Amino acid sequence: MVTFLRLAALLGFLVLAPAFAHHSMDLQGAPHVEIRGRIVKASWDGAHVVYVLQSQSDTDGPTTWTVMGASPKILRTRGISKNQLQPGETVVVVGRFDSKTNVIAPDYLITDAGKRFALGYYPPSM
Repeated sequence: MVTFLRLAALLGFLVLAPAFAHHSMDLQGAPHVEIRGRIVKASWDGAHVVYVLQSQSDTDGPTTWTVMGASPKILRTRGISKNQLQPGETVVVVGRFDSKTNVIAPDYLITDAGKRFALGYYPPSM
């Protein structure tokens, strides 16, 4: 019986460890940011939808930002498809910035046409 419990605990650890490592962003108290930039890359292939933005500042020059949203499945249930936001489009992303991973966890993204996309796990009231 003890061997079974040890095996079950080990199996549970092996299954859950990647999830904890994968979701290691600490957003508690992370600053809210609002970044305007151009989408240079969009990926719907992994566990999260990822957009890479490039913004331009008069003082700092170009800055690249990684925006990691919810899973493709969650976004599809909200009616968002990968064809709606394409590289070259200028957007504003609003969310929390994790300086340890250099990633923005978005609340939402707004296109120049004013369309809002709730990209985070918990869509804000819009």
